[in-house]
Amino acid sequence: MTQRSARIFSTILLVIVFLPVSRLLINRYYYSWFGVALNQVGLCDCKALHFPQHPVKLKFLINTNELATSLSSNPYYQLSRAPGDNIHLTITRKFGEVPYTFTFDNGDDYRNDSGTKFDVRLADNFRTPNSKIEDNGYTMIDDLAVTDEQKRQLKSDIFVTCEWNIKFPL
Repeated sequence: MTQRSARIFSTILLVIVFLPVSRLLINRYYYSWFGVALNQVGLCDCKALHFPQHPVKLKFLINTNELATSLSSNPYYQLSRAPGDNIHLTITRKFGEVPYTFTFDNGDDYRNDSGTKFDVRLADNFRTPNSKIEDNGYTMIDDLAVTDEQKRQLKSDIFVTCEWNIKFPL
């Protein structure tokens, strides 16, 4: 192999490796090309935070009264619960125009097992990078009045996914 052909081969190899890696990095941290592509063909309506098992049952019980008290003075959060309800708590925070909602449920099904049902709801723009969506969710978790170990558990299972828009004719 001549020096010229070796240089051409190495350039082609570099391009073959560099382009996909750079696109993945840009997709994750800057602009979601995959979300746009999936939206253009009608498959992705929006992006959302999810858990492998939805909703997730935590390994610990969250005191919703303490949580509500600690967040009530924070102007970024809106808290929702029925008067006198010490079992359910819904926390909402807007990032831009997108509301992120966490729901905590200590209902009978969960209290007996010493665990709280935790659910996340949001529908972010399909162009938003995954890392931005994760960071917003992590910011909300960091603001919760729970231990560091509990925060780690809440963060450990969260991942970003596309809300699929696939309709099958019957």
